[in-house]
Amino acid sequence: EIRPRDWSSDVCSSDLEKIIYEYSLDVDIEREGEKVRAVIKYNQYDGYDVHFTDPTGHPIDKPEWADKMEEDNEDPLGYQLEELLSND
Repeated sequence: EIRPRDWSSDVCSSDLEKIIYEYSLDVDIEREGEKVRAVIKYNQYDGYDVHFTDPTGHPIDKPEWADKMEEDNEDPLGYQLEELLSND
């Protein structure tokens, strides 16, 4: 939680827009016995972009469980992964 009294004087509204409207998460996920790293990027104009790597950082195809998540739900995969992580 950020309260106005916690803000430093060098934070301006344009900085807050960048924080709110664009971000990237790099997380390790273990699901259905598979360990992967997901890089979830979001910006207000393009929405979510998700890339997967193996634990050593080599790019891999989207795991089957991620395909199923997309098929079973109309929310973007990046949003679903964020929800999954926030519930852990």
